[in-house]
Amino acid sequence: MSLELTFNPDIQLTEMMRLRVQSLQQRGQKRQDGERLLKSNEHVYRLDFSEQALHFTCWNIRMSAPGRLNIIATSQLWTPDLTHLMTRQLLEPTGLFWKSTDDDLLQCYEADAQEFGERIAELAKVRKVMYFLFAFEDGLSLENIECSIEFQKKAVQVEALPEDVHPGGGRSTKSRVDQMEGGAREVTVEARADQMEGGARRDPGHNPDGVEPTEGGAMVEEGLTTLGGRPMAAEPEAETESR
Repeated sequence: MSLELTFNPDIQLTEMMRLRVQSLQQRGQKRQDGERLLKSNEHVYRLDFSEQALHFTCWNIRMSAPGRLNIIATSQLWTPDLTHLMTRQLLEPTGLFWKSTDDDLLQCYEADAQEFGERIAELAKVRKVMYFLFAFEDGLSLENIECSIEFQKKAVQVEALPEDVHPGGGRSTKSRVDQMEGGAREVTVEARADQMEGGARRDPGHNPDGVEPTEGGAMVEEGLTTLGGRPMAAEPEAETESR
């Protein structure tokens, strides 16, 4: 199933970043080392992910006027309400799209656009929202574009219960001897451990010592124990007097 997500301008965040530039200019201060200030032709956009298991399909960009649009993505390390945007938090490649005055066909660098879309799909796994810088060039403006990105939803795999789990709590174990060189046959062996009261397990029919359980839980072996579980005293051998 396909999913189309629209890029929406974040007016509040754009204004906040513009105020940062104005504040530095008014105070005559320099930006922090590595800080990325918002340029006059740039606007902040956001992309909200309603799904997170996605596979990139295509870009849907419409321009009603000629010009160039450069879309720059930011990494998940940028938290706009806490830190300034840094240059190292900008991702590559960018998405560059343009339309010339004598051609109505929208153009782009296809390899970069494909890789860019795939990176967005990867980041969607760990983010609910992603921020972008939209740079408008050659006469293009905010009002002249509509931009969205299309994904294919990935099927969510539900793990089934293993076949060796039984309702009564018992489990069966399977072992297989695969065919080997030399002509060995393939053999499948199945053994089941049934559950007894109290959580003990035994293999029915397996009684190597000839010991049988009684109702009281004692083990009886012929000539050694009584039904009460007490050892049976051995009868003394009759002494014969030789006179």
